[in-house]
Amino acid sequence: MSNFKSLNYVPRFLRKLNGASLSMPQIDEILDKANADADGPNDFARALGISRVAFKDKYEISNGIWALKA
Repeated sequence: MSNFKSLNYVPRFLRKLNGASLSMPQIDEILDKANADADGPNDFARALGISRVAFKDKYEISNGIWALKA
């Protein structure tokens, strides 16, 4: 779980993916995977990119928001 209390605290670059809004649980999912996969603090950016790709494999944009693929 991320350290963000609400979307107001989430940096803008993490609030959307491919122009579609992410929910707080979706942001937490992406960040949790990135934190787990990062090999130290200097590797977080790489792990975040990989986590976002994995997220896009699991979700799709529907009506402007990310939803689980059917």
